[in-house]
Amino acid sequence: MDISLETCQLEMLASMLLLQIKMRNGDGPAPFDFRDDDGASEWKNWLRGFDIYAKAMKITKGIEKLNWMLHYAGPKIQAVFSSLPEDEEERKPQGPFASGYVFKNNANTKAVNRLNKFFEPK
Repeated sequence: MDISLETCQLEMLASMLLLQIKMRNGDGPAPFDFRDDDGASEWKNWLRGFDIYAKAMKITKGIEKLNWMLHYAGPKIQAVFSSLPEDEEERKPQGPFASGYVFKNNANTKAVNRLNKFFEPK
């Protein structure tokens, strides 16, 4: 398959335009606002709504989906997420040469797992 530079540039431009449309519409999920007494249930409901939105907007790539999730979840979740430690598996070098390069395809799944653990009843 021979992909020209022009094709790549057009695809990048289309992605940027779609991103701008998504941002302007402001039609994404409301920020997640949790209470300490039932955070797990509220989080699951919010996450279900975000997943529906992400599918509808064709947001499927791991790191892109993670960034959109954190954007829409709002500042409270962003603060919680940035304070959570990474799992041991996430710290191990991965990728074709295992020299610290990490594929980000499953970044959203890992982030959701960390947030799920945070909201589990203690």
